[in-house]
Amino acid sequence: PCAIDFQFGKSLLGCSAMTNSSHAVSNSMNVLSVSELTRALNELVEGHFFDIVFTGEISQCTLASSGHLYFTVKDAQSQIRSVMWRGSAARLTFKPEEGLAVLCTARANVYPKSGQLQMVVSHMELAGKGDLHQRFLKLKAQLEQEGLFDPSRKRSLPFFPKTIGVVTSKSGAVIHDIMTKILERMPQTQVYLIDVRVQGDGAAEEIAAAIDRFNKLQNVEVLIVGRGGGSLEDLWPFNEEVVVRSIFRSKIPVISAVGHEVDVTLSDLVADSRAPTPTAAAEMAVPDRKQLRRELEKLANRLIDRDRWLMPLGQALDDLTLQLQRAGDRFFERNRARLDSAALRVQSIRPSQLLQLLNERVTTLDARLSQCLRSFLNGLKQQVIRFEARLPLSTQRRELSGTRLRLQQLEKRLTIGVQANYSTRKQMTSALSARLEALSYKSTLARGYSIVRHEGQILSESSKSKPQDVLDISLHRGKLSAVVSDIE
Repeated sequence: PCAIDFQFGKSLLGCSAMTNSSHAVSNSMNVLSVSELTRALNELVEGHFFDIVFTGEISQCTLASSGHLYFTVKDAQSQIRSVMWRGSAARLTFKPEEGLAVLCTARANVYPKSGQLQMVVSHMELAGKGDLHQRFLKLKAQLEQEGLFDPSRKRSLPFFPKTIGVVTSKSGAVIHDIMTKILERMPQTQVYLIDVRVQGDGAAEEIAAAIDRFNKLQNVEVLIVGRGGGSLEDLWPFNEEVVVRSIFRSKIPVISAVGHEVDVTLSDLVADSRAPTPTAAAEMAVPDRKQLRRELEKLANRLIDRDRWLMPLGQALDDLTLQLQRAGDRFFERNRARLDSAALRVQSIRPSQLLQLLNERVTTLDARLSQCLRSFLNGLKQQVIRFEARLPLSTQRRELSGTRLRLQQLEKRLTIGVQANYSTRKQMTSALSARLEALSYKSTLARGYSIVRHEGQILSESSKSKPQDVLDISLHRGKLSAVVSDIE
């Protein structure tokens, strides 16, 4: 092996010396083409590194449609590309995932097209969960126990936000995709960006600080926090506790748009809404103005159609309302005339009897008015039922709920109106009763007056009596007898 390494190194030195000295190519030198070089490298590597057993964490794992498995195996300092051909991949007893620690048996290989070193894995088994995966599960369990992922605390997004905040890198495709979709759907929306690193050391702290800053400014109605796809390591800042807690305490609803649909981060779990891609996040954040316009046109057409068949019903209701008002006016006018007529007959009827008659009359009128109101409302309801029966479609029948509401409101208004009129008439009756009471002779006697009778007849003139007549005098309390001694 040492001799081979020396000869191979000597060949490379010969090529280098040729390049750096003169441009003339000596026939005695061994000049290699790129293909010959990669082939020589491959022979060297395959001859020395076969049946190698190594361990590390899976990253950037992709199962191709051909069945071949492409992935990277890494540790804290290094990583190496690996491939597992379809036959070997089919024999796996577990599903390769990001962050899994595995034990691989492989041979080294230099891929001719790219000249890159890769490991062709023939056997792979679990070596226990990877560090990142273990950290993910541990933090997830802790935060879940604290209630950060509770669905009941998630808020709905505003339907029509005028301002949107975005926390991502200004140089990536994420902000471009978000802006393109928002301009397409609702171009008048204002978008504010806070530029942050989305991977690497310090990225999590920048993301959390940006979320807190938007909450302090309170100048946006919804937040989009995200980045494009990547490996578990690339997406790890969105699994950091500082980012998860900043999303949790945000007073502004947050949409998480991290990675692709298959990538799930702790930020996705704590956010109010999760979008599979940044483009989908923009679609969730703003409505489509074209779709809104179509919906408005449909609603306008439905309203026009409804007005067409509701118009006759509305006219009928207006006519019935007017008839009821006129009938009520006539009813009260007739009874007012009766009350006035009763007042003219007050001199011939005792006040107590008159009050009793009036109270009985008011009670009768109240009962008749209530019956009239019930009959009228029942008639309205029957008309609505007949209109409903003539409607051709069940969807249009549901529209009658609005008409029923109008009827209920009308019923309430009529009831209030009738009660108000009834109260007014009752007050008039009470006032008349008070007037009648004031005209009662007992009220007059209470003010110090008296009634003088001679032989049962009221004596109103002194000339109708003569000396020695015996008079009966009625006072407010008690009676007196007197003899006429003098007449003036």
